[in-house]
Amino acid sequence: MKSDIKMLNGDKLKDKIIKWYNKKNDIAINQFSSVDGVFPYYEDDILKLFFVEFKHFSIKDKKNFMKTVEQCKNELKLKSFESLNCVFPHLIDRFCSNEHYLR
Repeated sequence: MKSDIKMLNGDKLKDKIIKWYNKKNDIAINQFSSVDGVFPYYEDDILKLFFVEFKHFSIKDKKNFMKTVEQCKNELKLKSFESLNCVFPHLIDRFCSNEHYLR
């Protein structure tokens, strides 16, 4: 099924940011985690971001299922914070200096 929703690819964006930053600065940054997708949208003229992470779980192993879910929750918190703290300062820097994106 296709959808009209357009998201930013978090992993590709992360790779571009690392490449851009390392070209611009003497000190190289390390890899960081990112969400799979970022869906930006406006609600009442306020920009909102929806972070998307795709995971697949099997409930065949019921004994370890809840343990896996809890571990995943902790990892997902980290991914969203790293995406927000690492990706969006770059976007602000790039897009706010580009007249095409200014309103």
